[in-house]
Amino acid sequence: MKIGILSLNPGHNYGGILQSYALQKVLERCGHKVHIIAKNHKEKEIYWGIIPKLGVRLIRKIYKNRNALIFTERYHNRITPIIFQHTFRFCKEYLNIHLIDKFSDIKTSDYDAFIVGSDQVWRPRYFEKQYKENISNAFLKFAEGWKVKRIAYAPSFGTDSWEYTSRKTKQCKELIRKFNAISVREESGIKLCNEYLGVDAIQLCDPTLLLKKEDYESLVQSAPQGNTGSLLVYCLDKSEELDSLVDKIARQKNLKPFYVNSKHGENLSVEERIKPSVESWIRGFMDADYVVTDSFHACVFSLIFHKTFVVLGNKNRGLSRFESFLKIVGLESRLLYNSLDYNEKLNEISYDDTDIIIEKLRLQSMNFLRNALNE
Repeated sequence: MKIGILSLNPGHNYGGILQSYALQKVLERCGHKVHIIAKNHKEKEIYWGIIPKLGVRLIRKIYKNRNALIFTERYHNRITPIIFQHTFRFCKEYLNIHLIDKFSDIKTSDYDAFIVGSDQVWRPRYFEKQYKENISNAFLKFAEGWKVKRIAYAPSFGTDSWEYTSRKTKQCKELIRKFNAISVREESGIKLCNEYLGVDAIQLCDPTLLLKKEDYESLVQSAPQGNTGSLLVYCLDKSEELDSLVDKIARQKNLKPFYVNSKHGENLSVEERIKPSVESWIRGFMDADYVVTDSFHACVFSLIFHKTFVVLGNKNRGLSRFESFLKIVGLESRLLYNSLDYNEKLNEISYDDTDIIIEKLRLQSMNFLRNALNE
């Protein structure tokens, strides 16, 4: 069967890349031909719609910030391939990408089935920013009337509150009823589907958990063991609070912090902002004794590699996914809402019971995919 996976664009963040990789991998093992649908991320430098923006940027530069860019599209087109050179290389090497400029580029004959998910693909602010198209296309509006299977595999709304306008709600409510099978990643997503879209959904695990530790270890055989510390720190949003938490844990447990993401800051050179490779990111979890993060997928990979960890809840990026997942695996105590929540008596994690839960989740999720595709 020819399957198109629709999620957020892979290439810019490790979790997004690896959830696409994992879902593609398990479907290929089932004998399917799989492509990851992705938006051509290169911005047009000049087009009629940008002219009003140029005026606003010019005014900002004159009156507020003389360092502000006017032709930001040109700047980002130049630096993006440099900053993401290693993650783009991984995508090119390991993902079967179907690159599109717009959803109308996809033809009826391209696929027998579409799988929407995972990641926060049903969060309008993320999907519409990346694809520059209405959220209804995350519910396969572009394929309306086509004779294809429509499957939602663990997509996330990213939050437990409803962020759709009434018009978008109506559009997506009509489209989701045409799906053959519906699952979501968080418990809150079940409630949102029922209350606002009028459909029932089940909760399944993030695609990265469909693969096992050995699958990821095989990816990093060529990655050098360059991590000289023992306390892995991966933060999406750098803050004084997270720095304080890292310092506290490092001193208490006599650990040396090391970082697996690029440096932050406006005054850094392009070279200093280059993101490490996906293989190096995974390697960080292999080398660490302890993990501190504000990332959902870093939390997941801590579990995959049996690392003791704490997560500083990232309110701006959505807390429901942390709360839901950690509740399922019985590790709610690992989620901190602020650095003061950290308890020095927090125990090391024993993974015997957690592994049993994850294996059940994995089997349930694989059965869902097989049944949905074979019906």
